[in-house]
Amino acid sequence: MMINLLKNINKKKFFDNYWGKKPLFIENVVSHYKETLDINKIILIMQNEEIFTKKISSCKKKITTEFGPFKKNILNKGDPYSVLLHKMHLYHSYSNVLFNSVDFIPNCLLDDVMVSYSSNKGSVGPHSDSYDVFLFQGNGEKKWLVGGALNDKPRQSGPLKIIKYFKKESEFLLKPGDLLYLPPNTPHHGIAFTDDCVTYSIGFKSPSTVDLKQKYLEYLMDNIDIDNKNFYKYSYPDKINLKSMIPESLEIFSRRNIDLNSKKDSFKTYLGEFLSEPDFDVYFQQKRLSKQKFSSLLLTKTIYLNLTTKAFYLGNILFMNGVRLNLKKTNLRILKEFFNTKHYTFSRKEINTELINYLHQAYLDGFISTQPPKFIF
Repeated sequence: MMINLLKNINKKKFFDNYWGKKPLFIENVVSHYKETLDINKIILIMQNEEIFTKKISSCKKKITTEFGPFKKNILNKGDPYSVLLHKMHLYHSYSNVLFNSVDFIPNCLLDDVMVSYSSNKGSVGPHSDSYDVFLFQGNGEKKWLVGGALNDKPRQSGPLKIIKYFKKESEFLLKPGDLLYLPPNTPHHGIAFTDDCVTYSIGFKSPSTVDLKQKYLEYLMDNIDIDNKNFYKYSYPDKINLKSMIPESLEIFSRRNIDLNSKKDSFKTYLGEFLSEPDFDVYFQQKRLSKQKFSSLLLTKTIYLNLTTKAFYLGNILFMNGVRLNLKKTNLRILKEFFNTKHYTFSRKEINTELINYLHQAYLDGFISTQPPKFIF
């Protein structure tokens, strides 16, 4: 199942006019929408130790935050509140549908689907995000006040980073099935207009230059060929240098031997491994199955990517969960299609020893499965 999140808007027009530039409100993306999360399911999710949740309450302009898991139902009828449920695309089937419906952005830039469940007047306060976001309205109604591009406006301290001096420039009322796109660093303030208000936030990610540089240096230190014999040797110059002077020959030696692009595809390997690295809180359940039995399954079963598996490719280099795959070209095409669709049915003529060896190990590691994803909710 796929949802056309842009409705009648051409994808190129969306990127040319809105993506990273200005907000876009699209009415009735999903007609006759019916919510799949009620308060009973929300309470169960809040008590689940695997799911990161928090409750934000508002009382006399003071905002308090509590972190789950919660041992009991704390959704009382008192002060307005919003409950935030993170990474719901891994646990909730409709959240996963929304996540996979973003087919116009590369998978490596998709982050997660966060669900907000609010009582009437519930809010997390005016804030901004450093990434693009689609806000899809489920049950109930929510008013969004949107400000202009964020500069160095003062913020309050705390995990929510509330904007102190928020100024509204536009306003949108989202009803079930409506969608609002916001570019990065756009101040916004969502306020629930009904009880049992559900909003799905599809978040993206964009690596910062600091992250890229730091991880690349770590990659180089882990993978560079260390030559313990290649030391700088000082040679006596024609003229005597001052004691505090750095020899020009040392500068030349350093430049020559600190080459960040010494290998043709070292940066491609780094980037693919960095972007496909699993989230820090992901755990893969290892399995047991002989290679012979697995080979038989390949002919009768569809193979699926684990929901938490990150599988991308850069040119003809493939990566899965932070590891570069070295496979023959004949298998690259097959696995590219597998990575794109997240499921694949292999024909007899496509199966070969190299492919079996790789897929079998991925199956044992818990990266792929012969069963479609199962959701708790």
